[in-house]
Amino acid sequence: MRGYSLLGLLLLVPILAGCGSAQAKVSGQVLYNDAPLPGGRLTFLPVNPEQNAVSAEIDEQGNYQVVLPVGDVQIIVDNRELEPSGPPSAGLPQLPPDIKPDAMRVLGNAQKSQSRSVPAENAPERPPGKYVQIPRRYYDVETSDLIFTVQSGSQTHNIELRK
Repeated sequence: MRGYSLLGLLLLVPILAGCGSAQAKVSGQVLYNDAPLPGGRLTFLPVNPEQNAVSAEIDEQGNYQVVLPVGDVQIIVDNRELEPSGPPSAGLPQLPPDIKPDAMRVLGNAQKSQSRSVPAENAPERPPGKYVQIPRRYYDVETSDLIFTVQSGSQTHNIELRK
């Protein structure tokens, strides 16, 4: 009986050892021209294709915290969701200046019914923070040039953005 228990334990060890990958808690601050970036989102893309991307929110003081897989990660910084919206008609096609009043009324009613189609309680929440324009290169993994090596254990990594 004892032999079966030992055999079962020996078979279980490699299975458990192969489950998951090492992870580490990383925290820090995102700075743009030496000032905290007051909101946005970070996306960490592991270089290892077997690992998933991980996102973290940047708070109003520029701080973030996240649990990441150990190894090299590329970083994207994106705060476009904080960008102020244009007027309510933004995104709609421009109307010709000579449009007939009846057509304008019909379009106005269609616009009103469109705006009522998404209840306010189902609208996505705007993340906390304030929009600060950053260079577009930080939105794309191919151009951000932000790379970090995550090591075991807790660590601090500040992310510095430049014009």
